Amino acid sequence: MARRRRAALLVAGAAVVVLGTRLVAAPPPAASLAAPVPAADVVLLGDQADYTTTPGQATLRLQFRNSSSSEVLLRAASIPQSGVGAATLHDALLPGQATGVAVSLAVHCPAALRDPPARVLHLTGTSAGGPIRVTVDLALLGNLWDDARYDACGERSPGGALLVAVPAESLHVAGRTIRAELAVTTAASQPVTAKVTDAGVAGLVLTGPVAAAHLPPAPTPTRLLPVDWTVLSCARAAVPQWPLVALTVSVPGSTSVITYGLDPTFGAAWRAALRHACR
Repeated sequence: MARRRRAALLVAGAAVVVLGTRLVAAPPPAASLAAPVPAADVVLLGDQADYTTTPGQATLRLQFRNSSSSEVLLRAASIPQSGVGAATLHDALLPGQATGVAVSLAVHCPAALRDPPARVLHLTGTSAGGPIRVTVDLALLGNLWDDARYDACGERSPGGALLVAVPAESLHVAGRTIRAELAVTTAASQPVTAKVTDAGVAGLVLTGPVAAAHLPPAPTPTRLLPVDWTVLSCARAAVPQWPLVALTVSVPGSTSVITYGLDPTFGAAWRAALRHACR
């Protein structure tokens, strides 16, 4: 049965943040240096990405906008990941238009899960100026590729293995420090390690000892990870409605940094705590 997942994922009230990115034409392979290689103005619309899987295959459904003045013909796609095959494409990106492209990749299990997730997708094709090669930064699609390859192998990815929430009642203020507890649990059939990582939110810095949880395979009780945010700038910290939380999540054979946007119901309690810290 096919499985389908959008790029903007909800995980126990937490949303993985997905950003769009602009693609830059990379140099051609050494064997074709004599061929003209235009800088095709191709933009990935990251917020419209999703995927479907069947056993042994992952199809990334991506949207591209061709902002150049000529048509771009995509011929092939590949991800530099052990155990993952290349895809043949026959997609025309018309000037000034957005086009959906389905990239179907063979996923050979368990080889495709042995290494950390690849960070790029290579596209090759032609335009009026000659052959082109475009590199897509997969890191800017959040956990999309990692989820897709694990789903194709019938397993849960590190990001999908973790359920994260912050109980509003856990918030406490001490001077300019706001303290809370992350409630972390797992639905995975393998052990999971989660370590709190600074998400780089303006006006806030993560302080105190780095908290980590080692979760045995499900079912497992919820673990509480203490988190201290120190307010460096009240004006800048007040811009987001609530802070982001980043966790380094590891399962056997794979590690990912996952960014969670906390549940909106947490927002009112967070704003009250921030006002108290900035009095």
